[in-house]
Amino acid sequence: NLIMETPEDRIVMVILILLFPPLAVWYKEGSCGCSVCLNILLYFCFVFPSYIHAVYVCYLRDRR
Repeated sequence: NLIMETPEDRIVMVILILLFPPLAVWYKEGSCGCSVCLNILLYFCFVFPSYIHAVYVCYLRDRR
């Protein structure tokens, strides 16, 4: 995970989510883990859910 997210990191994540959600998840996670693999699977099977998952991973998961 990105330890200190700057405003630039958040802008990059928004752009990556719009272009290719798995890349945004990889950028946030910093490695190719389960979240990235799940997002790739979602992207190739059901494109729209991959966007929802990417938003969840990049913005909502760490707020708990």
